[in-house]
Amino acid sequence: MKHTGRFRAHYPPAYLRPLHSGKIRRTIGAIVLIAGGLAPLCAATGGLLNEFLVSNQWRQLFGIHSPLTNPAFMTEEDYASVRGVFALSPDQVAHLWETGYIMPVGLRQSIGLSVVAENGISVPNGIWDPATNTISQGANSQNNNICALLSYAVNPWKQLSLGINVKMLSLANFGAPITAFSPDIALTYRLLRDPALGNHVLGLMYSDPVTVSSTSNVNSGTLRINYHSTYLENLISADAQYDIMDFSAQSSDFVNGTALTQQNLLLDIGFWPWRLFEVTPYAGFGKDGVDFWGIGLGLNAIQLNSGRDFAFTYQFRDDLANGLALSHSLYFRVGVGKHREENFALKLVQVLDFLPNDLYTKAMILYSNGKYWDAYCIFAQINANYPTFFKADKVLYYMGECLEALDMRNVARVHYDEAIADFPSSDVSPRATLGLMRLSYRQNDHLGVTNQYALLTAAKDKSGLIAATPDSVLNHGRYLMAQTFFKQKNYTDAVQMLRQIPVGHPDFPFAQHTMAVIQMIQGLDTTAAISALTNSIVLEPKAKAETDLNGRSFLLMGYLYYEQGALSKAVRALQLVAPASVYYEDALLGLGWSAIREKQWDDCIKYGQQIASAAADMLPQAEGGLIEAYGRMLQKDYAKASDILDQAKHKLDLYEAMQDSLAGMRAAYQGNRASYDSLGAKFVEFARKGELKASDTTREVERLHAPQIQIKEKLDEYSRFMDHYQRLNLFGKNLASLKEDVDYARATLAKVHQQTNLNKTAQEGKNKEQELQNQIDKAKEKLEKLQKESK
Repeated sequence: MKHTGRFRAHYPPAYLRPLHSGKIRRTIGAIVLIAGGLAPLCAATGGLLNEFLVSNQWRQLFGIHSPLTNPAFMTEEDYASVRGVFALSPDQVAHLWETGYIMPVGLRQSIGLSVVAENGISVPNGIWDPATNTISQGANSQNNNICALLSYAVNPWKQLSLGINVKMLSLANFGAPITAFSPDIALTYRLLRDPALGNHVLGLMYSDPVTVSSTSNVNSGTLRINYHSTYLENLISADAQYDIMDFSAQSSDFVNGTALTQQNLLLDIGFWPWRLFEVTPYAGFGKDGVDFWGIGLGLNAIQLNSGRDFAFTYQFRDDLANGLALSHSLYFRVGVGKHREENFALKLVQVLDFLPNDLYTKAMILYSNGKYWDAYCIFAQINANYPTFFKADKVLYYMGECLEALDMRNVARVHYDEAIADFPSSDVSPRATLGLMRLSYRQNDHLGVTNQYALLTAAKDKSGLIAATPDSVLNHGRYLMAQTFFKQKNYTDAVQMLRQIPVGHPDFPFAQHTMAVIQMIQGLDTTAAISALTNSIVLEPKAKAETDLNGRSFLLMGYLYYEQGALSKAVRALQLVAPASVYYEDALLGLGWSAIREKQWDDCIKYGQQIASAAADMLPQAEGGLIEAYGRMLQKDYAKASDILDQAKHKLDLYEAMQDSLAGMRAAYQGNRASYDSLGAKFVEFARKGELKASDTTREVERLHAPQIQIKEKLDEYSRFMDHYQRLNLFGKNLASLKEDVDYARATLAKVHQQTNLNKTAQEGKNKEQELQNQIDKAKEKLEKLQKESK
């Protein structure tokens, strides 16, 4: 069975032309040329059975969306789509058309069903006989060819996708129909997907490695390379296709015994100047240069189809190599259904009926581990996708708590309000009110704290329409109300609130500590204050707040003993402040001053060095240096003491200069807080879209996480600084007092140094006088000796 070869849109060579001319030859030649531009003259009983599929010219503009081009490209399709193209041939001698449907399956697979056909008109007395290279007379015949193909693609690993076509063909070719089967094997690799640099995909397909039919098993093979790219958010698209045809065909398969392996290149570039309209010029290249060129004009009204394709395109083509009549193609492509990831999520929801509760459990684990960002994302998806979930009230409440933990105060307040409004009879209602109370307290909104506390105390509705406030929640409210009174220096009402918090409540130790502070401020009985501090000490602290509470209680206790002159008790209490506590450096200061009062100079040096090492700020570092310098001076190590005091003086000068930057730091904080509030609003918007793992939502949420961490750290850094800056150190001196003490110590050291120099000068004078006297005595002895010898 001889293979006639492929011809690129020109008439057959002389050795294949009929021996006579006329209408029959022109009609058959036109059919050959129009059937894709690359179609060969094939015998009804032989040749390559699927050659009419080789051409891409008549469907150039939608080639990237057709499995015939490369089935692996189907993994790039996120929506199910219906497509079609219809080519109008010159003289209407044949029609080419393709239609198909592509459906995404899950997250990584796609399947497609397509039909491609060539319908020729009836040709009278025109049956081509390749054996004799003539057209024999006979009945009317048609060149009707049809191909149905089933396509499959999968994305097994990262950017790599694999695809396969299985084709069934029915070919008449002016004769009796022949049935054949042939596969295509393909792959694609996504080189880049970047908002700025665009999307780039490289494809490779081996078409027709095997063709099986009842009459011919001739295999030619076509190797196809595709490169698809888009730029500027799909405003520009570019495609390239390079074909090597018949590269595996044998010379014996051709009529003249010579293999006709051919190559061609197709290029197109599309522009969307107005988003709605597309202009796509294209061209095809062969060994002789430009074979054809064309242009496409398209309309894609995605706004009318919920963001999916709704495209219609007209394609014009002009053949330069052969001067054939102009050809035209009409396209349509419509996206249907939901995004593949949304479909996957919905299917997952249907299959896994335990999913809401499972997601809730996962979210609670993340919440308990302090991963509030991830926990909120899951709570938000439950809230959006399962509004009837039996724990919907708790989901909404924990959404507020997650945002509060992330310090996104405004959006946290919105969720607490929603929980109260949507579930007024649920036990989350008073807890949400308490959350609003906490937010008001953190924002120094004293009126807001008072109003929310009034709501807590009033929530005693027996009808069940309003949830009664549990005692535990009410006691939390009392503590916050007491702290608000304390800030307002309304100590009487603060104490009244604190006394109502019972033993065993989590806020009881904190309440007792505040009680002791009020007693110290008012100068009340020291014994009662120490008793309250003893009640505030948590035996086994589990949270950082409890560890800090213990540290501050021991510090206050040490300070009270220090003021009473009970230095041994003060030292024991101060030594119980843990190094991890934020009050550790203040406790070291207390130990240092206690050592000075007890004249323990070695301890002064030790604690002074520890303070300088442990303190994060220059002010306590300088005070630690002062304590060490006192110890050095009293051990008469004046040189070392002088160096330490000089360093302390330098740190105090730097610290004083830094005070001028506080206004700038506050302004920067306000800017960061505004940015953080805006980011929080965007985070909530995307997280509550209700699309589980939808690509757009996931990308937006992930895009916000990095700046969220950065801005949150800036806010926390400012809060830590202001907390330390404004904290009342019990033993630490303020800047003015510390500067005065350092200057006094330096002046004292200078006087000691001056007196030492005077004493040294006086001693040197006495030494010289004694030496002179010794010389005089020696001279006298020598003179007396000479006098005796002269006698």
